This record gives sequence, structure tokens and C-alpha cells, in this order.
Amino acid sequence: CDVLLSYIYEGGSPYGVFELLEVLATIVNGFAMPLKQEHHNLLLRVLLPLYKGRELWMYQAHLSYCVQRMVQLESKLLAAAIAALLRYWPKTIGNKSVLFLDELEALIILAGPGGLGIHTEAVFRRIASCLSDTHFQVCMRALALLEHPVTAGTLGACPAMRTPLL
Repeated sequence: CDVLLSYIYEGGSPYGVFELLEVLATIVNGFAMPLKQEHHNLLLRVLLPLYKGRELWMYQAHLSYCVQRMVQLESKLLAAAIAALLRYWPKTIGNKSVLFLDELEALIILAGPGGLGIHTEAVFRRIASCLSDTHFQVCMRALALLEHPVTAGTLGACPAMRTPLL
């Protein structure tokens, strides 16, 4: 984990992050229920801050798998994962926004209809802002996300929020 922490907090090299996450993914598969506090700390202090890395595209697939697997094992971690995505959301990098939208879709599917809780409005505000992004791929991905049945069901469950956002 020292390499990951160095990369996150000291701006170290991204080389080796992919391989470490690949090994970590196999370790996460072996976690028993319920998750220990040290596993929560791993997610909150190591994995989620990796989303702010400049070279996210290099390791996003394995990072996404680790985060989703931990959320599957303990659903109360969903709120922290969504909050981190919203906190580290890129402002100007379109390709990275598309990766974040992919991750957001996976977490929305894991949450199920109405499972976003207190983050529902913030998530749909972010999707609405992506619809007006200058990068066409971000707009298309946000539109595809809104057309997903689970996302549409979640938005349909909140009619008071649907009209102002869209």
C-alpha cells in the first residue's frame, strides 16, 4: 500500500498501481463478511482517493472492480463511494468524466432503485451538468446513463426532482 499512498498523497509515479490493484482485486474477493474496520479504512483512505489521480485511465478497471466488490460486500460503503466520486469529479477533462460516469452507473445499479439515499439529488445534479458539458462524449454517456432502467426508475421515484434537473 505504500506505493499507492505515495502516488495519492505525494504525487508519485503511477507505474505499478495497475499491478497492485490487480493483486488487491484478488485479495478483496477473499474478504469475509462483515468487513473489518481496516478494510473500511483501505477503501476510504487508499482506494477512493485514487480517483483523483491524473492517470486514472491506466488503472480504472481494477480500481472500479475493487470498489464495487467492497460495496457489494457491505452496502453501507455505497454512500462513501458515491460521495468520493462526486468530490473527485473532474472539472475539465472529458475522457475522465466519461470514466466517472461509467463508475457512477455501476454504483447506481448496485444501489438499485431508490438506493442512493441522501446522494440522490447530488448524483442527478451531476448527471444534469454532464448533459450540458462541452465534450460530446460526456453528454452522450450522461444521456445513456439516464436511459438506463435503474437510473430511470430512481429518477421516476422522485418526480419533484426530475423537472428542475432536466
